[in-house]
Amino acid sequence: MAKVLEIIILIRLEKAISTAIRANQFAFIPQHSTTNQLTKVIDHLANTNNRGKNSGSIPGLRKGVRQSVARQLLHKQLQLHVSLSLVSLVQSFLSNRKYSVQVGISCSEPRTPSAGVPHGSCLSPLLFITYINDIPSTPGTWTNLFADNTMIMTTSGSMQHAIDKLQAQINITLPWLKNWKLILNTNKTLEIKFGRRSLRQTTPLRVNNQDISWKPAVKYLGAALISNANWRKLEAVQNIALRTITSSPWFVRNSIISSSTQTPSIQSIIILSSRIMFYKLHLSRYNYLKEIGKTIGPAELNRKRPGDLIKRT
Repeated sequence: MAKVLEIIILIRLEKAISTAIRANQFAFIPQHSTTNQLTKVIDHLANTNNRGKNSGSIPGLRKGVRQSVARQLLHKQLQLHVSLSLVSLVQSFLSNRKYSVQVGISCSEPRTPSAGVPHGSCLSPLLFITYINDIPSTPGTWTNLFADNTMIMTTSGSMQHAIDKLQAQINITLPWLKNWKLILNTNKTLEIKFGRRSLRQTTPLRVNNQDISWKPAVKYLGAALISNANWRKLEAVQNIALRTITSSPWFVRNSIISSSTQTPSIQSIIILSSRIMFYKLHLSRYNYLKEIGKTIGPAELNRKRPGDLIKRT
């Protein structure tokens, strides 16, 4: 019965906060996914690059969950205009809980958790994203959230100006984290730049008195973001692998090897997956999801957008 009650509270809470959760939070919300978040981020980076500007990103900000406090969580739910009756249910769910640790047949004495939300509960993810919903933002930066994975992005014609904007965002985020009893994982905080400008004669980004190193490639939501990525390089790797597996001589075309082995090209897989994704986004009830991938670049550059690739095939 306890699990049934959790599901009932979850349904009511989702309905109560559905319009209050910020548009750049893509975790634990219906019709949102890591693929949508990555597409949104990459489309922004591509459009910025087409405009000849530099992008700076910090995709490794991660916040500790265990030190979130129940009383502060309830306060934030009231800020989101959740009804008092529903907040009381959540308070009852978080109060008077016990935990113990079992190893083999041995079990520890029950203890009362001082902070955090119950692990394994269907309610916990939604409670967490309401807790971090008011993370601050500075003008000229974008904060992309997927649960506790946070990417801060900015763009500028000057690399130093982009760094300054990222530093300003970090400077207001750190006090917010401290105030709400959250921990920043500095070891997983990385930065990457996209653009042709050099990092020479620029000041480093600092987090908790530590310099953050620039990386040519980082992982975000399970995908590798590479500053000079090119899908044709992936196709070259695929062609070399197929040629090696089939022991094909040099004069046999790559297209013939792919056709005979019934191996679809990287481009065809991207196009098919994109069609399915954009079709689902078109049916979404969230307007900002429908706009993903529709960013228009400068007309004078005559650069194709993701949607153009799908339309012409």
